[in-house]
Amino acid sequence: MTFSQTVLALGAAGVALGATALAPVVPATAADPARSRVTFSVDDDNVYFYGTLASPRPGCRTGRRVFVREQVGTRGGGDDLPFGSVLVEETSGRFGVWDLALDDDTDGRFYARVRATARCKADSSRTLSATYGG
Repeated sequence: MTFSQTVLALGAAGVALGATALAPVVPATAADPARSRVTFSVDDDNVYFYGTLASPRPGCRTGRRVFVREQVGTRGGGDDLPFGSVLVEETSGRFGVWDLALDDDTDGRFYARVRATARCKADSSRTLSATYGG
């Protein structure tokens, strides 16, 4: 191979390599489940739970059910009790918003959870203490 043939061959290889290195990164496909983030709070009067459901995919922000569970012992130990659930139907900007009234005998440690769907990942909030009216 002559010098000019070698330079041409290396140049062609460099162009091919450069094109590969500059190729756009392919984002996650629409079929990949989107992350979800559920928040959980108790109002100042301890009368209701409320929170948000965030996701980069709009379909993961509304139309999903948030489950509130009462923690018994170690969280997720299989003995947590269902408290209630609410369907997220409203949005505020890029968040789905939800609230759930406390019962007058509510007393304990609680957290919120959303289940995974084919298009959305599951998430759980932090655990908070709540006593109705207290």
